Amino acid sequence: MEQETGALGIIVERDVPVPMRDGITLRANVFRPDSSGRFPALVQRTPYGKAQGGFEDFVRAGYVVVTQDTRGRYASEGEFKVFSEENTGDAEDGYDTVEWAAFQPWCNGKVGTFGVSYNAWMQYQLARLRPPHLVAMSAVSIPTELTDIDWPGAFKPARRAKWWVTTIAPDLRRRKGLPPPHTPAEAAKIWDELEQGRMLGLLPWVHVARYLPSPLAEQVADWLRHPARRPWRFDEAHRDIDVPNLDFTGWFDHCCSIEHFIGMRRNARSEKARNQTKVIIGPWNHVSLGRRRQGELDFG
Repeated sequence: MEQETGALGIIVERDVPVPMRDGITLRANVFRPDSSGRFPALVQRTPYGKAQGGFEDFVRAGYVVVTQDTRGRYASEGEFKVFSEENTGDAEDGYDTVEWAAFQPWCNGKVGTFGVSYNAWMQYQLARLRPPHLVAMSAVSIPTELTDIDWPGAFKPARRAKWWVTTIAPDLRRRKGLPPPHTPAEAAKIWDELEQGRMLGLLPWVHVARYLPSPLAEQVADWLRHPARRPWRFDEAHRDIDVPNLDFTGWFDHCCSIEHFIGMRRNARSEKARNQTKVIIGPWNHVSLGRRRQGELDFG
């Protein structure tokens, strides 16, 4: 674990070990005020690498930010299981992380979660277990069921396959000692070659798995063979959650995050969660909050 004092009185602790119930250790970066006292904590769990920053405003506002590599990703131990599987372990890992944060000497016992897309999906998973110290979440642009995203009346495989190849596979290749690509940028070049060579239009789609390391190859093949599978069961999840959610989404976002706002307002477990769940909608697509342009349209 490394500790440094950043700008404007912010303490940064890197690769902080967070123990899970099964003995696996996950790693997190912690950003906190350089002052005595206890503060509410904001937790983000991500498979995309915790190295990102940009949390200074949260810390200056009096929060501690914990951003964590999920199981089997980057600095964290264990085996990564992608969200299309029935039981990824992310719910339990999220619960353990929230409760770990609540009992740290810098925390006042109140913990919220935040994150976009995949990082939002994991918030719903842990919130279903109702950690005692979880008080709110901000699951932004959260996907609905895979059947709604990838198979909405017509098969839309390219977007999902690109995500597998360019975003998820590189770190798995690095961890397994396989040859490059080891970074999303390297993988994106390979993807461009596949598209330009029109290989994606000619191969049976199950053969996309050939370009992915195990266990992703098996997972992709399984996803293609079972298009009707609904592993998330969000219609049930909303009924289990007792904390409110603040969502941001866009009119051009393919993930249909608005469905979660409706589900939470109608079916959340507690009156507080039903009444205080909010959504802010703007002229954005997926993960482009605040941008003024979409294609040729300028919204000013």
